[in-house]
Amino acid sequence: KPFEVVGYQDRLFEWDHPRLVEFIHDQWVERPAGVHCENTKIWPFCVTGVGLGLQLYDRLHQKDTHWLFRRWVEYARKHYMGLDRHGAIKWFTLFYDPLEKANAVLRDDISAYASLALAPYVLPQDKEFGTLLYESSVRTLGWDDPKKPLLQLHPDPRFALIALLAAREVGDHQTEDRLRLLAEHEFEPRFFGPDEDRFGWWFNFGEEWPRGQLASLMVLSELGEPGSWSRVFNQPNLDKFDQPTLQGVDFPNLGVSQAWNDLEHGVLWVETYAATRSARGTKTAWRVTKLADPTSVSVTCDGQPFTAWRATGPEGIEVDSDVDDHLFRIVTGCRGGPAATEGASREVSGGVSTKGRTLYVPSLGGGGSCCG
Repeated sequence: KPFEVVGYQDRLFEWDHPRLVEFIHDQWVERPAGVHCENTKIWPFCVTGVGLGLQLYDRLHQKDTHWLFRRWVEYARKHYMGLDRHGAIKWFTLFYDPLEKANAVLRDDISAYASLALAPYVLPQDKEFGTLLYESSVRTLGWDDPKKPLLQLHPDPRFALIALLAAREVGDHQTEDRLRLLAEHEFEPRFFGPDEDRFGWWFNFGEEWPRGQLASLMVLSELGEPGSWSRVFNQPNLDKFDQPTLQGVDFPNLGVSQAWNDLEHGVLWVETYAATRSARGTKTAWRVTKLADPTSVSVTCDGQPFTAWRATGPEGIEVDSDVDDHLFRIVTGCRGGPAATEGASREVSGGVSTKGRTLYVPSLGGGGSCCG
């Protein structure tokens, strides 16, 4: 659906995803160096993020715009970086000014921050180039060497968070362990809220809430297995949009630790917990939509027959429950296609359950929706 964006002199400009992609594509075709992130500045960090957006758009809509990123990688290898005699990155461009025809390059070891920042965006698009960016950066910074202290040369914690996410993605367990220990010691992980049942990373900013972008990076570093981040963009699960879907979750009172479709047996599994301890035992309700025949559904809760549900239309049911730990088995009859087997990452409005903690993620929003 079209949406409005406030722009020059507070004018409203209407956009939608196809028009955004078309605009970016046409500009990038004319500029092999990359699209401008701000007027007269081309930031590789932003260009790689744009490329990742085009890649996912192509996957979702069967288009072909991502060839521009592959062309840009070749350009970047020639113009935005230098290699040492061992093939590792010696310097990398922070941004390029086409008017001055000059690269802005950070000094010495800090230059590795510019290449490191790209790694999570590049890995799903070009694993070889992304791995080069990651490995060269952490080697230059000494973060992969257990004999060296893990020093942060810039006060912004996002660089260590980016390295943590990339280390997990490429399976560099040694560096991941070092960075995770750093996060536990220095990024102020703590519980909060009236019942002390919310968890966040506060990064010693002295602010009222955890910061959304940094918290989201930390969440990503705790979810999935190596390669999971790249699979989102290379093998997106499009079948789930037509499969039984959990909706209307009363978060933050009720939490959902997993919701996935077992397509081999035609079952939707839903596991709930009390995300707000003070709400435990209170009444709640949630819905399952996109059912072929709601009248043929059967439900068990914690292994026992469960009848507190009703059909709400030709494609949905509503389940009456309470805020507590429960495991629901909903026989939907939906079969076929690749079954969802990973229950570690499920979308829930406002929070994500991981390792027994409810992480507060301000950048998430909207109504609770969960689908295998």
